[in-house]
Amino acid sequence: MINSSNNQTDEVVMSIKNSSLTNQGAVVVIKGSANLKEQLIFSSDFKISKLVNAKYEPLEYKIANVAWESIGYPIKKNTSIELEIKWEYLYGKLEPGSYKLEKEYFVDGKVDVKKTVATEFEIK
Repeated sequence: MINSSNNQTDEVVMSIKNSSLTNQGAVVVIKGSANLKEQLIFSSDFKISKLVNAKYEPLEYKIANVAWESIGYPIKKNTSIELEIKWEYLYGKLEPGSYKLEKEYFVDGKVDVKKTVATEFEIK
């Protein structure tokens, strides 16, 4: 199981920490870029999609009534955080294939403008 690539914006980059990826979860590293001008806030929620016929299809939850913790993780210029993401309870164990994990964030104080960053990975 390896991390195949990471996605970035001009503000932030997200990747999966080396050797943390399993079919049940991973540790995600989110780093503020040198271009970041304002503090960003990440929440605990995430989405996973699977690559099917060259297109990412969102996975369906295995449980009803999903709720997320109301926590804000701040990111500033040239700083990073590590978040342990456990997706087994939401999606089950991931089958072999290519996936994309997405997280939303917003600029501190501007919660009405949400942005997304993602990282792609492969389960073997």
